[in-house]
Amino acid sequence: MNLTFLRNAWRDVRGGAAIGLGVMMMTACGGSSGTSTDGPASSVSSVSSAVEINFTIVHCGPLAAADDAAQFLLRQRLDAFDNVEIEYSGGEAAIRLPGALTADDAAAICATPEFEVRPVLALEPALADSSTSAVATPGGDVQTSADGTRYFLGPALATAAAFEANAAAELVSGSWLVMVSLTDDGGAAFNSAAEVCFAHDGLCPTGQLALVLDGQVLAAPSVATPEFAGEIQIAGAFDEPGATTIAAAINAAVNGFGVLSIEHG
Repeated sequence: MNLTFLRNAWRDVRGGAAIGLGVMMMTACGGSSGTSTDGPASSVSSVSSAVEINFTIVHCGPLAAADDAAQFLLRQRLDAFDNVEIEYSGGEAAIRLPGALTADDAAAICATPEFEVRPVLALEPALADSSTSAVATPGGDVQTSADGTRYFLGPALATAAAFEANAAAELVSGSWLVMVSLTDDGGAAFNSAAEVCFAHDGLCPTGQLALVLDGQVLAAPSVATPEFAGEIQIAGAFDEPGATTIAAAINAAVNGFGVLSIEHG
């Protein structure tokens, strides 16, 4: 597929994505929003083993009135459950599930997502025979993407603190992009990571940085500039769901939420 990449761009070798500075996006963004990525302290009621429990209601929050990012992430995590009901009201999500749910299970559903920017040591495309390796194992942590590609990753060089909670999918000239601003403080860590990968040094031999959400690689663009400023674009061969997924992942990780309370009935 032929693509025109933005100047000062990251390029995703696997998926054709690029992250770069738009011509009209050269001014530095404002200061960090100061939003903590830690979820709120939880209030969890104890459950007596002598009481029969028919259902559990988990309250997650705090959420904005139209927090599409958090709602998206909660839907993803609840796919494995049957007969789930979710109601959004008063800055929280009330999730009703059948049976007894432990505090650990509730925390896993409502936990603030872990978003990391990590250097790619090597990658291995999805193979029909997963027991066969096409590349020499370089060490590092192994994570996969939705299409089964395996990524050998170095340590996290930046986190969600690098971004403002303003990521958005936009249709520009017929192509879907993700727009997001860097924070003043966290953006410095992001730029340090970009500088390392731009140099293709031992910590980042592929020149790629992986965007990792809760252990899954969303994209792994290659870095074509050592420094970014202001608002960046993630552009490439995205459809609307793909661009929306990345934007929602960034925003949910930046905003943060957690378990407010648990009810049983």
